[in-house]
Amino acid sequence: MPSNIWRCEGLKNSYKYSIFPSAPINNLGVTAVTPMCKINTLPRELLTDIFEYAVCPRLSEWDTLWQSTPVLHRTLSLARVCLEWHAIVISTPSLWTIINGHPTPSTLRRAWNLSSESNTPLCIGLNPFWRSPRERQEYHEAVKDFCLQIHRTAFLDIHIHAHDLALFLNHLSELGDAPVLEYFRVKPSYPTTYLIPESIFGGKPLPPLRYIELEFCTISWRSPLLQGPKLSTLKLGYQPRLSYTLMLDVFQNMQALEVLSLTHCLPNPPPEVIHDGAVYLPRLKHLELLEDDIESYESFLRTANCAPTTMRIITSPRSPNRRVPQFFNVLGRRVSARRAIKILKIDEDGGLQLEGWTSSSSATPPNFTIAIPSSSRHGQMLTTALTKLPFHALRTLYFYSPFVSSLGVAALSRRLPKLTKVELSRRSTLPLCQVFSQHLSCSVIPFWGAAQVGIWSPSRIRDYGRLSVHIEQVEEARRAGGRPIFFVERGNDHRRL
Repeated sequence: MPSNIWRCEGLKNSYKYSIFPSAPINNLGVTAVTPMCKINTLPRELLTDIFEYAVCPRLSEWDTLWQSTPVLHRTLSLARVCLEWHAIVISTPSLWTIINGHPTPSTLRRAWNLSSESNTPLCIGLNPFWRSPRERQEYHEAVKDFCLQIHRTAFLDIHIHAHDLALFLNHLSELGDAPVLEYFRVKPSYPTTYLIPESIFGGKPLPPLRYIELEFCTISWRSPLLQGPKLSTLKLGYQPRLSYTLMLDVFQNMQALEVLSLTHCLPNPPPEVIHDGAVYLPRLKHLELLEDDIESYESFLRTANCAPTTMRIITSPRSPNRRVPQFFNVLGRRVSARRAIKILKIDEDGGLQLEGWTSSSSATPPNFTIAIPSSSRHGQMLTTALTKLPFHALRTLYFYSPFVSSLGVAALSRRLPKLTKVELSRRSTLPLCQVFSQHLSCSVIPFWGAAQVGIWSPSRIRDYGRLSVHIEQVEEARRAGGRPIFFVERGNDHRRL
């Protein structure tokens, strides 16, 4: 509730509050402020809004999902005023179920009491801070107390100092039982090789985990946590590398996966024999892979039988050149099986983004996106992609890279029979216009079939003087053919995918 409409004022050591609405400024320039009523006579719905504003009055506290310890303390204080206020707090779990920071044991116990009373799970994140010895002792007591109450927690996000990680996970192994835990994320303050024990959560029946994300710590690929039947999101970074046989075994039991993100985990080097389509992931919607070796991408894409709507493959300049064509051949077969690429974006660094629709769909927006950002200006990656990927149905091209040769532009133009729109950025306009001006014959000009060619407005191009001759030549040739150039106003969102 905005502060210019309501102002809560209270008497010290008293719970008698009044609401004062700020009236409009009168003709004399004086704001009329008139007391309306006591806060305990307001409707319950309005009290709920007032409590939310009183607990989180600053915008910075609304910007984050997590409630800080002072916010939680204010909420718990409201719940102790009277039975009516207690009921309002209980019925507004957004005020107290999400906890962040380093709460004291007493604060945690009050939150757990509300959780038990309302049968509402808590979402707890523990952040690392250097503390005095007394604060660290309180912190360790809170961690142990928390582990005793893990059975009430559905969302566990551990941001913890690396020195405390072993203590916390050992407590969870000895004391924990998490029958309602669905979200489990661990991120120490810096990378560590600590292995999450298989006996975590007391070795009791597996929690119904739907989300697992681990950073800067490792887990055994045979861990029971990765074998849950409800697991839909798995994000792992810098784990022990999988062997190909182990990868087949692990992912065969993950048919409920919807989101998969792996960083430096795939088999490397890949096997000589790859079993095409051996792993079936029917529900996978989002796939993100980051590897040093492009062979790892190739083996995974051939092995996994899936059709994600969003695929992000982060390339590396160390990828061996001899395998680049095979990788794009595999990706091209995966795309062309039952999809049609309609939009191609090439950013300033040579990264690619493909958007389109399945052959049986006309949905808007596109129902699949494949992004291949380039961490370096890897010319061979871009050139090979433009010659190997299936662009027969492409209609829109956003060409922002200056690193494609004139031969590459001409070759790409011949592969786009259905192209209707091209848009060029400032950096790509000069080399392409030079190519255009050298081939003023309609049969040779690249992208001649496009009905629209967009060039950045002269106000957006610093070196327009050098470009003016080329642009005028191309503009005159296209106007003669009934296909004029149009100018576009665009920000800097094209730079990287």
